[in-house]
Amino acid sequence: MTPPKNRAAWNLANKVRPFKVADPPYTPPSSGQVVVKYTAPAINPLDRAMQLIGPVLARYLKYPFVLGCDVADEVVEVGPGVKRFRVGDCALESATGQAKEIPAATAVLGQSGKPRTVIVAGGASSVGSNAVQPAASAGYRVLSTSSPKSFSYIKGLGLGAAHVFDYDSKTLVKDLLGALKGFELVGAYTIVHGAVRACTAVMKKHYPKLTRKRIAVAGSILPGDKLQSFVGKGTHLMIIVGDIIKSTRTRLATGIDAKFILLDGLLTVRASWLASTWTFFHKH
Repeated sequence: MTPPKNRAAWNLANKVRPFKVADPPYTPPSSGQVVVKYTAPAINPLDRAMQLIGPVLARYLKYPFVLGCDVADEVVEVGPGVKRFRVGDCALESATGQAKEIPAATAVLGQSGKPRTVIVAGGASSVGSNAVQPAASAGYRVLSTSSPKSFSYIKGLGLGAAHVFDYDSKTLVKDLLGALKGFELVGAYTIVHGAVRACTAVMKKHYPKLTRKRIAVAGSILPGDKLQSFVGKGTHLMIIVGDIIKSTRTRLATGIDAKFILLDGLLTVRASWLASTWTFFHKH
C-alpha cells in the first residue's frame, strides 16, 4: 500500500515547548500489531503529565515521541498473526488501554449461570464512558453512577447501562445492592472520588458466592501545573503511593482487591483495559 501522509506534533525533549509539527515516517505493522487512522482524537490530562514529567512516570519513553492516547479510529492495516482485527474495523484506544474492537452484544453468564454485572462509577466521564460502552457491548450488565442530568446519556440508547444511580445519593449502596439481586457481580471500575468506598461497601454486603471482590481504579486527574515543580511532583507521587497503601489495607481487611490500573498502565507501557481489566474480572 502507498504510505499515507501523516502529520503529528512531536515532543522533542523533556519539558520542551512548543511541540514541533512535522511528517513522521510511516511504520508498517509488525507481528501482532495494527495500524489505525485516527478519526476522533481527544486530549487527556495524562498527555499533559507525560509532557511535563514523562521520564518520571514512564522510563521507557524515548525522545522524540508523539503524545496522544484517547482516540476513536479505523484499522487500515494489520500485521502478521493478527486475528481479532480486520481492515475497516472500528476501534477505541484510551489512556489505560490499547486498541479494542467494539463487538456485538451477547449476554455473558457467570459460573453461577446468572448474568454477569459490572459497576462502572462515573459513567458520564470520558473514562467512564469508555468503560460502560464496551462492557455493555460485550454483553455485561452495567450498573453506573453519575449526576441525574446524565442518566439518559448512560442508559438505554446512550451508552447501554442497565441502571444509573445518583453518586451523591445517601442510598447509593442500598440502590446498587437492590439492582444486583439475582445477578453475579464480577467487579467494579472506578474513577470518581469516593467510588472505591461505595463499591467496597457493596461487595461486602452482596451475596459472597455471586461476588468477585475486584475493583479497578482508573485514578484521578493529574494536576499539570503542579507537576512542573519538584515539590509538586513529589507530592503527587506520595498521593499515589498513599492510595496504593490504602488499597492494600482494604484487601487485607476485607478481601477486596483494588488495583490502580492507570499507574500499572504507565509502568508497563500500555495496559489494555479489556486485556487487563476483563482478565482481572475473569480470573478463576
